[in-house]
Amino acid sequence: MAEEKLLGDRIAGALEKVGIDKLAKRYEQVTGRDCGCNKRKDALNAFHERVRNMGGQVNPPIDSDAAYRQRLLEKGNGAG
Repeated sequence: MAEEKLLGDRIAGALEKVGIDKLAKRYEQVTGRDCGCNKRKDALNAFHERVRNMGGQVNPPIDSDAAYRQRLLEKGNGAG
């Protein structure tokens, strides 16, 4: 079974697909400064781990906001 991709990895992958990684490398070449991509990715991955370890949900619910609120209310009342 493949390991779950963390939030930072998902965002980095999406940005790579649209070419932002090439722009970041060009920024580094021109300025001589690190773009900070890896630092941000690591911070987002750490955030994802903390939320997951607290039992939180990183990804938003798929269903409508009204249905989500209803489930939360039911869960709070011990019905879910």
